[in-house]
Amino acid sequence: MLANDRQGTPGTYGHLDTCGVDRVQQTAMNTNSAPCPGGPRVKVYIGRPTPANVAPDGLLPSPDDQVPKLIACFADMNITIHDLMALVGTHTPAGSSASVFRLNSNVNLTHDTSTSCELLQFISNQEDWDEDHRTAHEKMSLLGQEVTTLMDCTQFIPASINLANLTVRTSTGFSVDPILLEAAI
Repeated sequence: MLANDRQGTPGTYGHLDTCGVDRVQQTAMNTNSAPCPGGPRVKVYIGRPTPANVAPDGLLPSPDDQVPKLIACFADMNITIHDLMALVGTHTPAGSSASVFRLNSNVNLTHDTSTSCELLQFISNQEDWDEDHRTAHEKMSLLGQEVTTLMDCTQFIPASINLANLTVRTSTGFSVDPILLEAAI
């Protein structure tokens, strides 16, 4: 696709010739999260220029940071508490078992009174979480970028699997039907 575009309009996408590790990671993560049951399908942009300088120490939050520091760090990037909790929702910290990788910061965010109410809004509302996560993820992924210089490659990301369509009533409540899930995958 890019080769054809470059042939048709020389120089238009010349900055896309190099692909940094961060772009590969973001595209791979977005490609892999969408087909996970309940996973979001978010926009993918490529073409970020390689940074000229290394980011200064302390710019990114640590997984061991306390909640007030996390809130302040993300607020500096125009990420609200609601956005932050929508992003944390992809890591499912509240329902994670011991065998699932968890960040201390995410666990702290789910239990802190200043943030937990935001997460609770998403627990039984897949559609709201999907939309709010997509919005927050796009906001975060475009920090410091000019979207008009990037190429939207979302069309290459697989469709999400909506769990609401796979849920069946059981004697103990609701559950995802494994046969319907297998067919959806």
